[in-house]
Amino acid sequence: MPMCNTIESLKKQNCTGCKSCGDACPADAIHFYDEADGFWYPTINHDKCVKCGLCANKCPSLNSVDGSENCVIKCYGVKSKNEEIRYNSTSGGFFSVLAEKWIDYGGTVVGAEYDDSNLVFHSISSDKKDISKLRQSKYVQSDTQGIYKKVKELLDHNRKVLFCGTPCQVESLLFFLARPYENLLT
Repeated sequence: MPMCNTIESLKKQNCTGCKSCGDACPADAIHFYDEADGFWYPTINHDKCVKCGLCANKCPSLNSVDGSENCVIKCYGVKSKNEEIRYNSTSGGFFSVLAEKWIDYGGTVVGAEYDDSNLVFHSISSDKKDISKLRQSKYVQSDTQGIYKKVKELLDHNRKVLFCGTPCQVESLLFFLARPYENLLT
């Protein structure tokens, strides 16, 4: 029976698989399994759960980010002047140019890359050599388990962080952080 103050109150069809509930759990009681349709869904180990409710409180599908319903959406079109970067990118090379500049200014870049088994996960780097691994759209769900905690730790240590992900991953990060950071760009 679902507990209403935990992530179990979320209907499967509303879960984005962002894994922020797992990062929020202080007891490491939430694990994820891959549904038959290829999406992760949280499950709670009730022997470990302390019933604190953080998993539900940090879920962007159960909550909304303050002001998100009143935000003004702006759209910009950009592309890299470097033809090789544009050729090896899927978005005109904007991510690569932005990531290079961000690292030049002492920042850290977070984005999705493939592992040796062609699974996609989010990683963190301050090395320009890693930008090529983060480039291009992946068109599959990226494993973000643990990434929100690491990003928060970097931000709390006054590191500049550029986070690149899907809209639901960005919203999950913002909701997980629970406050704005001037040193974060999403």
